Amino acid sequence: MAVPVRGQNGKLYEVDLENGLCDCSGYAAKGRCNHSAIVSDIFNNSGKRFKWEIVSAFKKEVRRSDLEKAVMWGRCFARISGMKEAAIMSKELAYRESRNLNLFREIKEGKLTDKEIIYKAIRSKKRWECDYLTNYLEDWIEGFRRYYTHREDWNTYRNIGTVLRAFLSKCETPSEAYEVWFFVNGNRQMLRPVLSMLYDRAIDDKNEKLKDFLDLKNTSIVACMIGLELLVGCWSEEANEYHEDIEITEDYIPRFEDYIYDCDSPTGIKRLIKSWKKIEPQKPMAAENKIDLRWSDQHFGLGWRFLGHRQYGSLREAGDDIPWERVDFPMGMWSALTYMDSYFFQEKVYKPLLKAGYEVPLWKEEYGS
Repeated sequence: MAVPVRGQNGKLYEVDLENGLCDCSGYAAKGRCNHSAIVSDIFNNSGKRFKWEIVSAFKKEVRRSDLEKAVMWGRCFARISGMKEAAIMSKELAYRESRNLNLFREIKEGKLTDKEIIYKAIRSKKRWECDYLTNYLEDWIEGFRRYYTHREDWNTYRNIGTVLRAFLSKCETPSEAYEVWFFVNGNRQMLRPVLSMLYDRAIDDKNEKLKDFLDLKNTSIVACMIGLELLVGCWSEEANEYHEDIEITEDYIPRFEDYIYDCDSPTGIKRLIKSWKKIEPQKPMAAENKIDLRWSDQHFGLGWRFLGHRQYGSLREAGDDIPWERVDFPMGMWSALTYMDSYFFQEKVYKPLLKAGYEVPLWKEEYGS
């Protein structure tokens, strides 16, 4: 059986699954080329060597809504972890990166096969593509500023349940909703109580969208965020839209793009630390260290996607992704998101940065104001 593999040069090579022979020149020169190593790891070794790269690649292509590449990496993921695991991750990505209420309901009601869940998660319109979330970054930063400013109060209330219920009864803006979410994110024991309070508020306000969503019984922290957004009317039908479907007839292993190496993989964390001082807005990424954070889960990538789509209407141009440096990234917003990034990725990224001698960014009160 011959397995096609896309090389880093863009060419498609074939690896014989039985003997590991590859038709590239690298095999003869080195005894075993990287194409052969990847194929062997996926098909014979349960991804013990390349699993983190494969998982990261799948996540990035889902965010890019690149159906062909995402399906190729999804197949690789399914080969090492099973189709069910690939579908579970796709569901998690759908909740995190989209706001497709129709898709959430179809998944909950068991109307979709594992393959259909994967395809729909890839094609679903992403948050940064939704016009109603144009001001998401400003609301997100302001929500964190509010939480950070009031954090001592939040943490010292004796009857936090009563306080939360009163706060939710007056919650009207996305930034107020995100303030609650940041508190719940840091105090996960309050997750289920807050979801219950949201349900009561949905009944009182006759908020059918919120009630229907909470009826799905998803108790994840991301579902809490979506519920809070629905509470304040932060949703539009455009969130249920999909990108165009295409027929996929090929089956191959894509090449490892630089953007798969971020906090999702050990190699990516090493590259982050090595390039840390060169990661800046409106300047080319550190190409010599092969770092590219445009599609990362970190706040650098989140900001680039929302701002890029706001400024250009799309993150792709002439069949390729818009360069990192083309997106205008205000320094105040950059500084705020950098601090917030350290809040979310302290263990994975910022403790290693501290150990390597770098300073961790500190929050300034003007962020978000």
